[in-house]
This record gives sequence, structure tokens and C-alpha cells, in this order.
Amino acid sequence: MRALGPRLLLSLLLILPGPAFSLNTEIQLPDMGDPADTVLTPSSEVRLGRAFINSVRERQKFVDEPVYEDYIETLGNKIAANSDDPGHAFNFYLIESPVVNAFAGPGGHIAVYSGLVLTTQSESELAAVVSHEIAHVTQKHLLRTFYRAQQMSVPAAVALLAAVLIGVGGGGGDLTRAAVAGIQGGMLQDQINYTRHNEEEADRVGMETLVRTRFDPRSMPAFFGRMGKASQAYSTKLPEFLRTHPVTTNRIGDALGRAEKYPYRQHSDDIRYHLLRSWLKLRDFPQPGKAVDYFSNNLREGRYNNKDAEEFGLALALMQKRQYDQARPILSRLLQGRPQTVEYRLALADLEAVSDRPTQALNLIQEGRMALPENKPLALGQAELLQKQGNYKQAATVLSKLAKEHPDDPRLLLLLSRAEGKNGHRADAHGHLAEHYYLNGELKAAIYQLEIALREPAVSDFQAAKFAARLRTLKQEYVEQETLRKQH
Repeated sequence: MRALGPRLLLSLLLILPGPAFSLNTEIQLPDMGDPADTVLTPSSEVRLGRAFINSVRERQKFVDEPVYEDYIETLGNKIAANSDDPGHAFNFYLIESPVVNAFAGPGGHIAVYSGLVLTTQSESELAAVVSHEIAHVTQKHLLRTFYRAQQMSVPAAVALLAAVLIGVGGGGGDLTRAAVAGIQGGMLQDQINYTRHNEEEADRVGMETLVRTRFDPRSMPAFFGRMGKASQAYSTKLPEFLRTHPVTTNRIGDALGRAEKYPYRQHSDDIRYHLLRSWLKLRDFPQPGKAVDYFSNNLREGRYNNKDAEEFGLALALMQKRQYDQARPILSRLLQGRPQTVEYRLALADLEAVSDRPTQALNLIQEGRMALPENKPLALGQAELLQKQGNYKQAATVLSKLAKEHPDDPRLLLLLSRAEGKNGHRADAHGHLAEHYYLNGELKAAIYQLEIALREPAVSDFQAAKFAARLRTLKQEYVEQETLRKQH
């Protein structure tokens, strides 16, 4: 159970009250509607979701590059808007790991591993996996698992939920088997069958979403088929995707049969999909020289899906090798051909910044923001350059506006805290830092920062009232957690 992480395991105990787990307890169900809806309140699901994703962060390396995070978020939100529950809130993440896997956790937290991105051969295949995970959320599969857990004893229920959450959290393998060791054989087999039903339903609903989003529905059986063939090459240790999403001949056949009902639709990949793949591939190489050779050979021999993306990978590899004069003309030409492609602009700005040309770097970002004023990666890039130049006032202005649009971005709040601190606005700096800690699940640290903010001599009456109200809320939440923790 230690692999779950303390906050996640505590959240399981807090959210799922003990008496409801008794096999002898009579569970009162509504006459109509999905019984899964009664398991968690929306606020409880949000709390569990936050604890879950923070627990995953403790054990996995999340991609922390805004422009590539933005692509996954953009793709995910585009697909979610066409799901059968377009109003559901989602968060999308990219985890840097060779593991071929993806998961949907509580609260609509969906993550894709870089190994899976590199395994896909088209954007439609990546979209098929994302739409499948979105379907797990909209069909309330995890909530149904929680509902079933209510009918078990406490040890069996916690073991089952641990198994589910370890699996989707990337632990898998031996950890999952250890977590379910206490579950009776019949219960475990029932859960396996239930999971297979969930997978089939997610395939069906996900394909409908895929079609509505105008991706190629045949990409789903194509990807599953390739995964099925790959499973034959493994005698014992399967890729994580095959553990958590078992691929069978029947499943592939069903997906292919459903796809054939839709007219053929050719989908042109977004260049950003290929640029992400090139960036991820670059990070596989321990030495930049080997990456330069890899991309150069591919370009020379014509072994690529997208030439521009391969040249982009070469330019990034040259930058890592500090051959800036060779990388600059490549990025300049790519940007000239696609001036609204943020990846090109940010890469060229980075090159100018490390080449001791900060003015050129900032001009590139500001030009991009004129065309794309709401673009988050460009705004963050501008703020970071401004901070490096000592212009903390303008950086804080950019970040403050961005924080209003993205109030749940912990990294953004951390940057804003630093900028406000440098500007002498210490109370606001501590307030933003408190929210940064809260979003990362560090409740005690958040409370401490608010207490410091209230002690700042220059805190205004308005700030004091706002911080005091927030402090009361967080302290109440902390007391509730501690009380429930002691009860369990």
C-alpha cells in the first residue's frame, strides 16, 4: 500500500466511510439513476482526484515544458468537447517515461506516457487512446468500481481500490498483484470481468467521440492491432498498456467492425503532433551528438513521417550540442513557413536567449503574442524572459492576467509568487505561494504561507480579509482530515 503515496491512501480512507464497507450493511440506493452517482459527491471526487494526481507526481516524471503540455491539453479538450458529457471538467498530462500506457484517474485526470506517444503512428491513433480514456470518465467506470467496493469488507475494498489506482497511476505489475493479494478469488475474478466490460464500453463510446471530433475511427483498431501483435512478443512482462488495457482478437475485431460502419475520413495530422514526437525522441539520446546523427541520417535517407518535424528535431539536437549557428537557419526557415507554430517560435527564442541575444528573443515572443495573445506557452515564455532581464513588474502583469485564466496551474502561481516578491509585494507573493502549495496537496505549507502573508506589514485591509477567509477554509479542511485520519 505504500506505493499509493500517503495522501492518496488517506483520501481513500477519508472519502469512503467505514460503515459503508460492511458486507452485512444494507446499502440504500435511489430508485432511479446510476448508483455510482451516490458514491462520491462532486467535491469528494475533486479531492480524491487531486490526491491521486499528486500521488502520481511523486512517482512519475511529468513533462514540464509548457508548449508540449499545451498540445496534449489542446488535443484532449478538443476530444472532450465532443464526448457524450462535454461539460465534464478534464485535466490532461504528459508523463515522460518509455512505458507504453495511458490512464484516466478520478476527477477527470488523464495522462498519456511519452512511450505511448512514440508508439503511435498518427495523430488519430493518439486521439483514439485519449478518447478511450475520456470514455472511462464519462461512463463513470471508476465510480462504479467505488460503488462495488462499498459492498466489500474494509480490507477487501481498500485492496481493490488500491489495485485500481496503482494500476492507473503507473505502478502496475508486482505492485498491483501485491495490492490485491487480500481479495478473495471470486471477488477478483468478478472485478476482472467488470474491467473487461469497461474496456469494451470505453472502446465503443470512445470511437463515437473520435468520429465526432473528425479523426479516423479506423485508427483505434489499427493501434489495438499493433498492440496485440506486440503482446505476442512478450512471454511474461507485458507493456503497461497491455496490462491495464488487455487487447484480444475479439476486441480488435469488434473495434474494426464498428469503424467500418463509418465512411472513410482521411485526417491530416497536426504538425504539433509530429513536433512532440521529435522532441520526445531527442530526449531518448544521452548524448546530443548521437541525436544529431540520428536526425541527420533520417533526413538524408528519407526515413521520416514529416520532414519539418525531423528538421526540428535536428535543430534542437544542434542546440543541445551548442552549435547555435547551424541550428538558427533551420529554425528561422521553419518559422517563416509556419509563423503561428508556437514550438518553432519558442525554440528560436530559446536559441537567441542562450546566444546572449535577449532582445531578439523577447521580440520573437512578443511578435508571436500579437498574433496569438491568449496563447499560454508564449505568455509564460515572455514572462520568464522578462524576469531574466530583471523586468519583474511587466512579468507580474503578464502572469497575473494568465493566472486569472488558469487559476489551477501550480507552476504559474509559483512564477507569479517570485515576480511579486521581487516587486516588493510580499503579501501577494505569499498568497500565491500558498495556492501553489495547496494545488500540490501540501495543505500545511499552504496554511503557513497564508499566516506569513497576514503578518506582512504592508498587507492591505482587502488582502487581509481575503487571506483570512482563505486561511479559515484551509484550516477547517486540515482539521477534518486530521480528525478522520485519527478515526481510521
